[in-house]
Amino acid sequence: MDAIPCSNWPPAAPAENVRSTDFTTGGPDSFNPVLVIFEDAQWTDHTSLEAVGRVVDRIPTLRVLLLVTFRPEFDPPWIGQPQVTAMMINRLAERDG
Repeated sequence: MDAIPCSNWPPAAPAENVRSTDFTTGGPDSFNPVLVIFEDAQWTDHTSLEAVGRVVDRIPTLRVLLLVTFRPEFDPPWIGQPQVTAMMINRLAERDG
């Protein structure tokens, strides 16, 4: 899998976050498999959260693995959907880090 260059990341405006999910407009065979990593979702703006939500809604029809990290106090709106798997990962002990 080839990496997508991120030289213009982060986008200058929240609206660009929405356009960055345009890979979801094609059919399931229109692109190679994609890994999307969205870290620290608890600090995201509303527009970006909506964009991630649209990707989550379309996951069953896409060749996408979406990995979202967030702190336990964040309540993502997509938890509970059948295509979503939540996994709690505990902190490493000092001796492990």
